Amino acid sequence: RADSLATLAACFELGVNFFDTAYCYGYDGESERLIAEAIRGRRDRVVIATKGGIHWDADRAQVVDGRPETLWRECDESLQRLETDRVELYYLHAPDPRTPLAESAGALRGLIEAGKVRSVGLSNASLTQMLEFAAVCPLTAYQPPYNMLQRQIETEILPWCRQNSVA
Repeated sequence: RADSLATLAACFELGVNFFDTAYCYGYDGESERLIAEAIRGRRDRVVIATKGGIHWDADRAQVVDGRPETLWRECDESLQRLETDRVELYYLHAPDPRTPLAESAGALRGLIEAGKVRSVGLSNASLTQMLEFAAVCPLTAYQPPYNMLQRQIETEILPWCRQNSVA
């Protein structure tokens, strides 16, 4: 915990002003609590991105849940842990195969309308899923797996993102 807080403080002092976390990073929201503590008193100087739609169950297994009521609850809990009334960017962490993507997107659009979220992103989705999501909710950012070995986004997704001003 001390090392994590020291790392976050050092980042802030070196000019880092964008903190990306998620409801499921660390068991029971620990990542969000640490970020809140590290930026306390400096909220107006940072950009916070967090994600909802994946959580830990009682057996400490990750569960994908994109139902609107879950996304609203997780967003509210994230805001509480982050000690803020809004985040600049809120991602659907992953499409839920049991929930229509349009329903998840509609919930995130509602979070924008409620002022809890300034913009919305999507993570771990195909181009087809991105198009379906964007038809319901403005899409600002996309966060895919992307590294030396996973470069599939270069053929279709990155060009679509550039064409549609999606970060």
